[in-house]
Amino acid sequence: MLVGGATRTPLVQQLLEEKLRKRAQHEINPDLIVAMGAAIQGATLAGKPSPAILVDISAHTYSTKTINRYNFVSRSLFECSPIIPRGTPLPTKKSKVFFTSEDEQESVIVEVYQGEHSRPEDNLQLGDFRMDGLAKVPRESEVVIEFQIDLNGMLKATATEKITGLSKSLTIDTKGEHRINLDAARVNLAAIFEEEPDDNDAEDEDISDLPPLQLPGPKPATASREILAVAKNLRQRATKALEGQISDTDANSIRELLESISTAISNSEWESLQAQQDKLSDILFYLED
Repeated sequence: MLVGGATRTPLVQQLLEEKLRKRAQHEINPDLIVAMGAAIQGATLAGKPSPAILVDISAHTYSTKTINRYNFVSRSLFECSPIIPRGTPLPTKKSKVFFTSEDEQESVIVEVYQGEHSRPEDNLQLGDFRMDGLAKVPRESEVVIEFQIDLNGMLKATATEKITGLSKSLTIDTKGEHRINLDAARVNLAAIFEEEPDDNDAEDEDISDLPPLQLPGPKPATASREILAVAKNLRQRATKALEGQISDTDANSIRELLESISTAISNSEWESLQAQQDKLSDILFYLED
């Protein structure tokens, strides 16, 4: 049984039938099913007995950026360590223990990411904070990172040093998930859609003495590089899609969006840039599935 107004779209119906290998049922108006569900949930909230209970879950995975040994698969020195997996019932509170990366390390940077990828640059960074004044002890001092999400989508990230009890928190509204840091984005982004050399920077880095540690120390000034990486990744995905077997309609839409994104970058039209990127991301999502 199809539910929701979006299931009126023939392509959605076709995709559902292909994925589920079942014939779609259209006997009931999909909007009426949604209304019935809302009525049941309303009755439950009002204290009425109900045969069904709606449970809120996390639509995304929330993680923190960690230092790891060089990963020859992802070619990255950093990775996202999940704390709250996608699909976790809300409200929830989960924590994970990490370790400082240097002897007598005085501070750590806690970066909060949303997304399912292992590479930080492939996910959406929601925020970060710095905790100073750590105990001057040998490396691998334990730091507990705790994420807490309530039913309103507010995420509270807390870092606590176990030795001293030193703690610092940051609260983030995860409902504003599709946003761009405009202050950090005010750099010359025109190079994003120009030809760039192969990504071999990580291979040139000396990794022989890297410590097997978890939390980064003082934060490097790489905010603009992360933004460039996200935009570049989107362009690469679009280029790969154009090389595949897709319809002329999808190909034309991708080319038009790439041109619109390039224009938005050249004119520093950040709101338009975000809107066009969201549209391109949606198209690629279905083509890559």
